[in-house]
Amino acid sequence: MGAFKYETILPQSRSQGSLVELKTGMLEKERNASYAKGFKDGVNVTKDAVEVETNRLLSRISEDLSDLQFTNEQACATVMKSVRPLIEIILEQLAPETLRQKLLEQSDAALGEIFCGYKGVAVDIEAAPNLIPALQDLCRARGFDVELHENAALHDLEVRLNWQDGFDHLDMDEMRRTIGAKLNDYVECLDEEADDRRREPG
Repeated sequence: MGAFKYETILPQSRSQGSLVELKTGMLEKERNASYAKGFKDGVNVTKDAVEVETNRLLSRISEDLSDLQFTNEQACATVMKSVRPLIEIILEQLAPETLRQKLLEQSDAALGEIFCGYKGVAVDIEAAPNLIPALQDLCRARGFDVELHENAALHDLEVRLNWQDGFDHLDMDEMRRTIGAKLNDYVECLDEEADDRRREPG
């Protein structure tokens, strides 16, 4: 008996142009394109995820900072409300002497303008009795020729200047009341801002 071995021998030219190799090339090309697309999609997804998380983090930080600022405003309002009586006492103790000095300075300035604008004019000054000595010293030092009159109806921080063509009324007690009103307005403003922040959504 004999044994035969069957072999299929393809010519070289047919082997290179076979359908199998064509399919392999197409698959490789498709694989590379899919890989590139997948890589690009992955980068985009990662980028979007990072952006979302970054915005979320920044939003949280902004909320925390806003809450921190609100807490500081509340603390400031509370402190101001608690120390307001102390500030009022300090104003009551220190303001009279400070305002008295300011009254003398304004009286000096007003008299200077009067005698500069009206040569040889006669000026009368009305003031509380305990303010007269200080005004006498001022007029003597500046060479102002004035008539001083005690007026018990005036308080210690008030002066009236009268001359031929006009008059002037200096009242530092009004300034003291204005300072107190400004302080109250400031504290109330802090309370209103805190209330407005509490009513804000979020």
